[in-house]
Amino acid sequence: MYLPNRLRPRRLNTREVRIGDLLLGAQHPIRVQSMTTTPTDDVAATVAQALRLAEAGCELVRITAPTVAEARALGEIRKELRRQGCRVPLCADIHFSPRAAMEAALHVEKVRINPGNFSGRPGRDEKAISERDFDEGREAAREAFLPLVRLLKQEGRALRIGVNHGSLSQRMVYRHGDTTTGMVESALEYLDFCREEGFHDIVFSMKASNVRVMVYAYRELVEHLRERETLYPLHLGVTEAGGGIEGILKSAQGIGALLEDGLGDTIRVSLTDPPEMEIGPAMALATHYSKPVADTRLDFPECGHDWLSWNPRPTHLTGDRHSRFQAGEGAVFPVTLPEGAQDVPGLSPLLDQLPQADSLMPRAPGEAAPCCRRVGGRPVTLLRSDVVESNVVRRIIPVEVIQDDVSSWAPVVQDVDEILQFHITTRQLPQINSLLRYIHDHFPAGRTLLSIESEVPVTSYRLLDLALRRMGSHLPLDFLATREMCKDPIALAGTVGCLLADGIIHSLTLESDVAMTGSRLFAFSVLQGAGARLFATEYVSCPGCGRTLFELEPVTARIQEATRHLPGLKIAVMGCIVNGPGEMADADFGYVGSAPGHIDLYVGREVVRRNVPQADAVAQLVELVKQQGKWREP
Repeated sequence: MYLPNRLRPRRLNTREVRIGDLLLGAQHPIRVQSMTTTPTDDVAATVAQALRLAEAGCELVRITAPTVAEARALGEIRKELRRQGCRVPLCADIHFSPRAAMEAALHVEKVRINPGNFSGRPGRDEKAISERDFDEGREAAREAFLPLVRLLKQEGRALRIGVNHGSLSQRMVYRHGDTTTGMVESALEYLDFCREEGFHDIVFSMKASNVRVMVYAYRELVEHLRERETLYPLHLGVTEAGGGIEGILKSAQGIGALLEDGLGDTIRVSLTDPPEMEIGPAMALATHYSKPVADTRLDFPECGHDWLSWNPRPTHLTGDRHSRFQAGEGAVFPVTLPEGAQDVPGLSPLLDQLPQADSLMPRAPGEAAPCCRRVGGRPVTLLRSDVVESNVVRRIIPVEVIQDDVSSWAPVVQDVDEILQFHITTRQLPQINSLLRYIHDHFPAGRTLLSIESEVPVTSYRLLDLALRRMGSHLPLDFLATREMCKDPIALAGTVGCLLADGIIHSLTLESDVAMTGSRLFAFSVLQGAGARLFATEYVSCPGCGRTLFELEPVTARIQEATRHLPGLKIAVMGCIVNGPGEMADADFGYVGSAPGHIDLYVGREVVRRNVPQADAVAQLVELVKQQGKWREP
């Protein structure tokens, strides 16, 4: 495996790929990129937006080219940018049209293709495909693709093989399902075509709107590339992440989870906002994960955890018995927020739906809010729980207040109504096995939590998880974010996202208010983004591009206003068919641009109403939600 010891991750050393003046991969800096949203044939508007992106720090600009004419316009755009002194390389975004890809390769430094629709439309698994049909489909894809590969090699251009969850070819869906394996096999098939021609200036992406799917797809791809003995640079992104703070945090979770393990060479934070707003969060991630990795000195063998599979360690429930992952694996506890935490007013409509900071469980009318007990100088917000009749106290106990000689420990509390959280520091790691065994044997199951404070939190929590797996222990882990961590919400989202993607942590505690977002919005957004707890309606909305058939931001705002009181529902808002039924793979409902001024409405991945006038489309979407029995009054 790429990471034989996940306690010592290092940056993946890939091939170097040149994209114009930009060097990507190997040990070059993590590059930041974005995509224009203007119509490509509006050369002046596209040039202006590309200049704004470059000024904001964007190092590569992607522009859609749905037709040969628009691919030809890329030459004019590039020429004007160079005339104005801007040398940022350009990437053509291609779907469905090999001819447009061939034209674009003459004008820009990089071409992105999607194997799922390069030589045909994405399919589903209803129709059986014989082995012969599969092979014939592969040969047809090869014949359509090889001329582009030869032209890219001739012109010195780079290629992105960009696979998206939900937009796989019918062949791949039938053989592998709409799975991470199907995504990887799609990418590898096109890699084999490239290698036939000796072409290696390749970048890969494996995007999904589901953070966990995205993380595991990239990991699986890296394993296969390692087996082929050639590692190519990776473009990271959570597609259709949405807008605003929620979109930023969801992107940070997926991108950060991979950067934590040294995977990723260029990143895009895709937002349903003006593209210039993507650059700041992307640069923050790139900067944070470009810092030297601390020498952890945690010589602990890899044991019992497969990083390619979702395999959370079973845990005892503590506190809220209803807080579980959607699929029922493991327990997720209520978020604990700092006493007196404040949110930024008016920052997000999501705040209107979230529980208050002082109590994350409902209280009876007139019932007092939970109290706070301080242990070792740490404020602890108490949890209201259905498991006991009264308020539950969670006491955080720094392990250093107990004698270092583990054999002389005695139970520090006798109150069975308390949840005990043992907080470990790296000083205790040399005796971690005896320490955990003592806690496991002497304190009540279902009332005990563990946490650790470290300069390398992901590594340290992985160590705890591995140690507990070896013991067969079901003690849950709480991620306790220090005041210092709370100063950088984007980096914190990456750290928490990595641990949630692995199913390692089971609750989240914030020691202080979180910068920029406020504690409540941060805590609920990262749990929602990871699929750990669904507190609000989730929106899968594309960032827009020159193909978009309606104004994404105001339309998305109207849909949110009408439906944001429906927690657990997932609604996709897609500007065109390219970002339609495929990329909203697991949404309950879809609102997709079908023609100027007209919308197709979906239930799941099935079109149920076509060419709805845009003026009526939101009302008809609400009607569909009601017809499907998913509506409740605000």
